Amino acid sequence: MTNAVLQLETLYHKPIDQINENEIITALKAWDDEDNFIPIIELVDALPHTQQTPQILSEQARACNNVYWLNKIPENIPYLERALSIFQSLEKDLGNEQDWNYKIGYSYFYLNDKQNAKKHLTISKDYNNEEDLLSWIERAEEKNISTLDAENGGLGTVEYDLEDFFALLEKKAPKIANSFNQLASKTELRVFEKKLGIVLPESFEQLYRTFNGQKFGAKFSNLEDLHRFLTLEEIISVQDAYVNKLTNTYGESWQDIRISQEDMIYDEEIKNRLYHRLWIPFAISEDNTEDEEEFNLLCLDLDPNTEGKFGQIISISFSDDLELYLINLENWSLKEEIRSINSMLKHDYLVYDNNEKCLVIDNHEPFDDELICYPDNEEQNLKIYIEKTFGKISHTISDMTPNKITCDIHVINPTDKTPYYTLVTSGMGAYLMSVPDEITPAYSELLIRLPVDWHLDSDDERDFWPIRQLKNLACLPFYRQSYFSSGHTVSVETLAGTNFECMLLLEADDGDDIAVAKLSEDKSVIFYSLVPLYHQEMLYKLDKGNMALMQALEEAQIPYPPVVDIHRINVCENYLPNDKDLSVFDGVFWSFNHVYYLTCMQFYQALMDYNTELDNDISGFNPWEILCKEPMVYVMYQARLRSEDDLQGNEILKYPEVFLGESDGDGYYHTTVVLTIQANDDRVITAIELLHQIQNAIANKELGEHVFFEGFKKVGTVSDLSDEVPVIEVLFGS
Repeated sequence: MTNAVLQLETLYHKPIDQINENEIITALKAWDDEDNFIPIIELVDALPHTQQTPQILSEQARACNNVYWLNKIPENIPYLERALSIFQSLEKDLGNEQDWNYKIGYSYFYLNDKQNAKKHLTISKDYNNEEDLLSWIERAEEKNISTLDAENGGLGTVEYDLEDFFALLEKKAPKIANSFNQLASKTELRVFEKKLGIVLPESFEQLYRTFNGQKFGAKFSNLEDLHRFLTLEEIISVQDAYVNKLTNTYGESWQDIRISQEDMIYDEEIKNRLYHRLWIPFAISEDNTEDEEEFNLLCLDLDPNTEGKFGQIISISFSDDLELYLINLENWSLKEEIRSINSMLKHDYLVYDNNEKCLVIDNHEPFDDELICYPDNEEQNLKIYIEKTFGKISHTISDMTPNKITCDIHVINPTDKTPYYTLVTSGMGAYLMSVPDEITPAYSELLIRLPVDWHLDSDDERDFWPIRQLKNLACLPFYRQSYFSSGHTVSVETLAGTNFECMLLLEADDGDDIAVAKLSEDKSVIFYSLVPLYHQEMLYKLDKGNMALMQALEEAQIPYPPVVDIHRINVCENYLPNDKDLSVFDGVFWSFNHVYYLTCMQFYQALMDYNTELDNDISGFNPWEILCKEPMVYVMYQARLRSEDDLQGNEILKYPEVFLGESDGDGYYHTTVVLTIQANDDRVITAIELLHQIQNAIANKELGEHVFFEGFKKVGTVSDLSDEVPVIEVLFGS
């Protein structure tokens, strides 16, 4: 009997052959939400043949696909081959479904079977991201390369997209294509780096190895932050001019000025300041009128905030009125920015205007001015599904102050069958979430269940917070360019009248299966229930996984479906996530970044500033507490490396053979690094000393989305000559 089977039998308190299909699929999806795919494969293999239904086998095949998706190395190709074999066996049962065609097309794509991949992805078109996959197949055929190489994008991940960029310009706007300068030389790039004191990301280098901005006086578009691409020389002069403008407008202390939280939409992704020298402008709008001087920048962000990504693209709109000063997140990477422009050119959203002599937004596509909302038919189908599944809508709390997203809330009164209020959002599913893969549902709505004695009409925050949370969370993926999925936890302020500090999202059910409303031929919306959690429960879930938390809730006999109970017990009240010897870091926040701190004191100041900015009190933290009585400790952490050259002198790889395989789509390898830390005084290692040395080791590496420090875990000890050297692991969060 496998561990997966034991977990399932423990969860449902019955033998495996008595667990029904829906229960099995729920467990499989819980593992899937945690990117834990091997137990899915093992469990389905262990099931009696009678329980291996087409839907369950399809989940197993998807898990095989995802093992490869998680780590695209040659060793994982057999998983793709197995996925393909399973999907082929299911053609009779599922062959007419878009979902099946997409997933088998996905297998064929990464097995480099272009013909069959194209066949099935064409059938499933508009189901997910087929357009991307199909375009990569076309690129692979043109260049006689593999589909994976086509997806990877060539040099700096942007080489092929830049080729498409110029091909589209030459076809649709040849005058603009002729306005670009010749490429920058290697010498020019190195001189530029030296002047700014930075190392350019490879994608940005490739941009300037393709062209060195546009000719002065030329204009690319009428987009407010993309009038013209800058040369390397202009970047430095524009930075200086912008700093001078800030100084003249806001005074010498402009660096201390912060934008209000209300106006700073992307405050978790972008550091709240008026400008930063590590925001590298590569495009500008600088039109001058009698009334106003326009000075907008499109920048590469090399110093993102905690939820941001190194190399993300941001825009800055200058104003002498701080309330009108705007900083926005445009795209997560230069690759996405170029692909976005290419898409607008391809679909004629950007067209050449002879009068303007540049590209302009075509009027047939509303972008910024129109509210995002359901078409009438989809809204009607949503209401029909809600009433069929959750109960008759008694009234609707309309969104009276919509911004970009309109979010109404349908209220379903208690009945004898459902003795609780059900509040369901309507509007969140009108927009496409930025999901990370083809598996995660891209459209969703939220619901919460409240007890019969809840004062739903009260304006008191103790009663109003469920409505506030529904509205806020419904808009969050749009404004953060992110997504929600089952098992996600979202930290919130302590909910009034409770000790809850977090919201857990769980797939809602319709009585028999996961609640999913089909709104049109090509669009379905999944429903997630909001479950408030205590702080310790959130820590337990982050440490042990969603299934472990669900089991703890079930063992405590917390009723399902989850109805808010502000007096319910905390099922993880005594949980401590970290080894007590390392608990000195409990409650200390840090985001690993690309900064090298010369001294412990310099780093300690940065740590205090970071926590102050987050309103986190670390006055109880003793930075000089002795953590290791030994003069040396081994620290393990996960990082993405391009080669062994990324390792520092005091680092080795736990698995050096990783570089024998293929890299992921961005040219990185997922590695486990072992860092040797020596005490500064050759005697003991203090808390701040440990974290400082780890930060400096990580400064030249990529961590992906997992950049938040979440403590340490003791792994054990290693015999080193006459001493036992402690081994600890750094815990990261996203």
